Amino acid sequence: MKHLMRVAIVVVAVAALLTTVSPADAAKTAATGSQATVSGTVGCTDGLAIPEASVQVSVMNKTGTYDVVATLTASGVGGWTYSGKAGDYRFVMSAPSADSQTHYLAMVNKGTYTLDTTLQGYGTIAGNATDALSGAPLDGVTVEFYRRNGDGTWPALPAASLLSPDGAYASPQLPTGVYAVCASKPTYRPTYCVSAETIDAANTLLVNRASSPTADIVVPPITDPGPVFGTISGHVYLNGSPMIAYVSFYKQNEDGTWPTPGYTFDVQTGAGGSYVSVPLPEGNYKVRFFGMHTGSLYWDNATTMGAATVLTIDTDGEEITGIDGWFVVP
Repeated sequence: MKHLMRVAIVVVAVAALLTTVSPADAAKTAATGSQATVSGTVGCTDGLAIPEASVQVSVMNKTGTYDVVATLTASGVGGWTYSGKAGDYRFVMSAPSADSQTHYLAMVNKGTYTLDTTLQGYGTIAGNATDALSGAPLDGVTVEFYRRNGDGTWPALPAASLLSPDGAYASPQLPTGVYAVCASKPTYRPTYCVSAETIDAANTLLVNRASSPTADIVVPPITDPGPVFGTISGHVYLNGSPMIAYVSFYKQNEDGTWPTPGYTFDVQTGAGGSYVSVPLPEGNYKVRFFGMHTGSLYWDNATTMGAATVLTIDTDGEEITGIDGWFVVP
């Protein structure tokens, strides 16, 4: 009977030995049982995949910070996959010419997860501006960039660029989208790429990570600056003292004659006998001074229209001053 008991004790001991698992094997088994897989794609706002995108994988440690456990490179179609134990994860997706994105994912159980990302992409526009008449490069030109909205409007971006002396320009980084470009400079007409007068007639440009287009602009100088106006001013005196008088301005006709008997513009003197004409279109003028008790006098001290001195306005904003009338009455 004692012999049988010893055999039984040996069998139990052997069985216990056979079911003992090392700590390393136990950890391996636990990790396998809690395995989680995360996969996804990295794309851009232009709808294209980003094959060179980087996916940095970090897991939270016991102190609440993250340890980097893997850095993946997306496949040719922007796809990626990571497998690891359950836990709290951080994924940082990045790519050249794009904004990075960070995602947090708590994996408390084994399973499969999907994490797709769209990054904001950027591109640039570059080109040259030239004079439409001479073909020479234009410097000192302001270049503005307009991005088309979904409703068809074209808001201007705050970004602008001044051309270098050789007429070349380059935009800052521009978000993915459809753009129009306008060049402007004093004495030149604002012009959209390539040589359009309106934004609706402009050549549109697609900007994204894969397309940074070139846009040359041909800018015409303003050959017709539009209407030119100037003024004539002075004083009217009677025996050396300021007087109230009417001042008339006769504009020469295109055939060289002068309007008679009427006048084209007139004003009345104010304080101190001073006057300033209304804005007068470019052309040749004669000035008449008239007082109720003095009669008429033409500039410069002439008694008839034919003997009056001609004044010419030919520059926009021109001011002809010192055109005074002097009446002398005994």
